[in-house]
Amino acid sequence: MSIDECLDRLADFAPTSFPVISLYPNTQPDQRGRADFDSFIRKEIGTRRRTYPARSPERESFEHDAERINKYLDLELRPSSNGVALFACWGAGRFFEDVQLEAPIQKHRLHVFDQPHLYNLARPNDRYKRYAVLVVSAIWQMF
Repeated sequence: MSIDECLDRLADFAPTSFPVISLYPNTQPDQRGRADFDSFIRKEIGTRRRTYPARSPERESFEHDAERINKYLDLELRPSSNGVALFACWGAGRFFEDVQLEAPIQKHRLHVFDQPHLYNLARPNDRYKRYAVLVVSAIWQMF
């Protein structure tokens, strides 16, 4: 599925009373050959988690989403991906969407709102458009 199709589908997501997590980690390896997004995610998820009352439906949804995101990053992220966009809202029908990108995400981002935050997904798509190049070699002989 193309990023444009994914953007269209995500844009159709109806606002909900549950938190929708939109996570954009830069998954490029650092100088030691490792991705360094784990500490960012731990810190930001922990900070946002505390904004929901304990044992509330919103907190329960957020907890499920955080667990699903961590499992995804541990088990499903391809080493060749330079960025990934993850969208999760367990409370809204266990919604989860992922887009692995060849183009890098410049800076880690986490948004929590009532629907997916799409700007960071649309931006690399605009900056790194695919192009096709056709090279034709013709030899003309004149008689």
